[in-house]
Amino acid sequence: MNSSYNVSASTLQVIRDQFENANQVCEAVEMRQAKWSALFDTFPFFEAYNNYLQTCVHGRVGWYCSKLPFGKLQH
Repeated sequence: MNSSYNVSASTLQVIRDQFENANQVCEAVEMRQAKWSALFDTFPFFEAYNNYLQTCVHGRVGWYCSKLPFGKLQH
């Protein structure tokens, strides 16, 4: 699934920033300055972002997936 389908410029920047952060951690691991577990450190989501959208879907997976704009999901 392409999770960046129809992504805005600001969201693309967030994605790029996260990839850059992950790259820095990987480089630190290669230089033995960090451990791989650093990639999985808790991210302060609610402190980092003022606005977010929370959704909750209840029901049959197949029906909801068929209604999504990017086609059917594999489940």
